[in-house]
Amino acid sequence: AHTKHARDGLRSFILLSASVDRLEEEAERAMLHKRLKPELRVENVGYEEFSRATRQRFQPGRETFFTALERQTLLYRILEGDRLGRGAGLDLDALVTRRVILEY
Repeated sequence: AHTKHARDGLRSFILLSASVDRLEEEAERAMLHKRLKPELRVENVGYEEFSRATRQRFQPGRETFFTALERQTLLYRILEGDRLGRGAGLDLDALVTRRVILEY
């Protein structure tokens, strides 16, 4: 995580990330449907449930393997996920309600 401070000096922003391995683990757990490479698409089927074993079948994002939306979704699942499933066990809405964080 990285912290950036707002110009007003009153707020801080926490930038979160996860390793590719952790994102892949969560993508499997979430049964994330990821876009296939163009040459592997058949008729109207362009997505398939992600699996690390078949990682090479999937279309990478522009800058990283997972698209920005996929990374956001997976990080959200990790933050709110059950600790037994390697999640952080947070309730982000409750943290906003209690004003621990302003938004996410």
